[in-house]
Amino acid sequence: MELRTRFTQLGTQTKGTTLIHLEDTSEQRERVQEVKLASLGKLTANIAHEIRNPLGAISHSAQLLSESPNLDTVDMRMVQIIQSNSKRMNLTIESVLNLSRKKKPHRESIRLKAWLNEFLDDFITQTSLKKEQISLLIFPANCTVMFDPAHLHQIMWNLCRNIIKHASDDPSSLQIEIQGGIPNHSRDIMLNIFDNGKGISKETQAHLFEPFYTTSESGTGLGLFMSKELAMTNGGNLEYIETAHRGSCFRLTFSKSKNR
Repeated sequence: MELRTRFTQLGTQTKGTTLIHLEDTSEQRERVQEVKLASLGKLTANIAHEIRNPLGAISHSAQLLSESPNLDTVDMRMVQIIQSNSKRMNLTIESVLNLSRKKKPHRESIRLKAWLNEFLDDFITQTSLKKEQISLLIFPANCTVMFDPAHLHQIMWNLCRNIIKHASDDPSSLQIEIQGGIPNHSRDIMLNIFDNGKGISKETQAHLFEPFYTTSESGTGLGLFMSKELAMTNGGNLEYIETAHRGSCFRLTFSKSKNR
């Protein structure tokens, strides 16, 4: 629930009381988001066909190439990366379309620590980061969440990829710290993704989750918007948390968590 507070003075300054108005703004926010999603859905539907044709050709060519007996180990790995990213691009299109159609996610029980270890191994393989640049701490270690695995992968990929692209001019100096668990004040599992980069300005923070807002010349401005919408579709939330030290923190909250 998101509340807006308004104060009204009753009586005089010496003898008076204050009336406090509390307004739930979550419904208004949802209506605004529905309008955004409808516009985004129309745009995606118009360009999906144009994207999928060349994407299908790339994926099919990579499949044929993978069947060649002349490929060495390095070449085969390159083909696998092409196929993996073709699938990811197609998944991005599907996710935006599904959001605009209000399609229900396929939520599954996920052991968070095991899932994140597998994700990070794949992420490190496909980026310039080294294993020692990423740390993972989940407590308790058996935290289990209900979430669509494809949606969780897209959220984590967007967040970690953004760190590499925007957090620092020198990726080799980056440190990513992922901490998760159940805080004392909540029964929900929270996952914090920290970095030691240059941080995000106040002006940019106000627009982080708006569609098509980007500070990059090559960006689309859809990554964080889609990530937040995917989190909300799964009953969770994604927000930016200010830190006392240099760097940034994004917090992914999983609602109605389980601990087994």
